[in-house]
Amino acid sequence: MPWNEVDIVKLRKQFIEEYLGQEFANFSALCNSYGISRKTGCKWHDHFMSGGFDNLVDRCSAPINHPNRTPDDICQLIIATKHTHTYWEPKKILDYLKRHEPTKTLPADSTAGLILGRAGLVKPRKKRWSVPADEQAFAKSDQNNQVWGVDYKGQFKLGNGEMYYPLTIEEIDNDVWEVFYGFYKLGTRRGKDMKLERATQWHKKYKTTKNRGGGIEK
Repeated sequence: MPWNEVDIVKLRKQFIEEYLGQEFANFSALCNSYGISRKTGCKWHDHFMSGGFDNLVDRCSAPINHPNRTPDDICQLIIATKHTHTYWEPKKILDYLKRHEPTKTLPADSTAGLILGRAGLVKPRKKRWSVPADEQAFAKSDQNNQVWGVDYKGQFKLGNGEMYYPLTIEEIDNDVWEVFYGFYKLGTRRGKDMKLERATQWHKKYKTTKNRGGGIEK
């Protein structure tokens, strides 16, 4: 059996009708029967006396005037600047307006971001899916440089415009990671495979062994 839904406005009307019908000996007893305080009962009684039953609905509690609200002309100025400079972020837009509109009182960077968001001018960030760690155990090795691990460090752009793809090649010996081959700077993504091939050829040529000081021995 579903729960009975209660309309709060209907209860207020019923409360006033019972008050007008004088079904209770006093006003306090009427309030107690509805589970409200005498102060609340007086509040809705005054609302009824000033506007009838239509005045028993909840009123909006938002202030009519907000002293900290950003003026509409400032909002339109920020939005217009965003339309002109599509790729500018809120901070850069405000820095631009401070130089060209020094007499205007501008909001904070976060407020400018909210204004642009309400105008639909902020693209949401793409969700980055987390990649679970590889729980597969490494192969066991019985001699040096038999099992290697390669760790890619990400990428970033150099001053000349070329991409930089650093990585480390590490030896895995008895479940202990030992960095032995250093740090690579790759000019292109395809250079990754070339560097790994070069490392393999170097290892076959010199038959490297571990050096406790961190270097390479022949």
